[in-house]
Amino acid sequence: MTSIASIAERFAAVAPACDYWSIRVVRQRSEHLSVTRGVTDPVHVGDDLGVMVTVVTGGALGYGATSDITPAGLARAGQDAAAWAKRVAGRMVAVPPVAHHAPVHFDHEATAAQPWNAVSRADKITRLRDLAKSLTGDERIATWQAGLSYTD
Repeated sequence: MTSIASIAERFAAVAPACDYWSIRVVRQRSEHLSVTRGVTDPVHVGDDLGVMVTVVTGGALGYGATSDITPAGLARAGQDAAAWAKRVAGRMVAVPPVAHHAPVHFDHEATAAQPWNAVSRADKITRLRDLAKSLTGDERIATWQAGLSYTD
């Protein structure tokens, strides 16, 4: 597993020459379970990781983004951000001040009352099947579905 600190270190090694840069790393994990007309649908599991690069250079600001967290991918995002900053130089309404702050590190971890993984996938699907079955009380209902999604 790649840590946010290691991504920041990788970017620092390939960052473009500029007055200031920052990166924002976002990782989103998700799972979606559903039952349609009594049939369990395929489970959808996602794991997305991406980086947004901000560069201030020549009195202008530019952005670049990537999901390629290799040194080459991070370098491209930094070059893209620097190129955008050069394109908008002299055209910005408000030139951002270059702040020289100590690095900020923030990992947000919220504690759930009942963690997602504390309940088995089989138990979640059983509950969805029961819920979906309860939706069929009228013969005019032609299709029904119960679903559950989780995003971290």
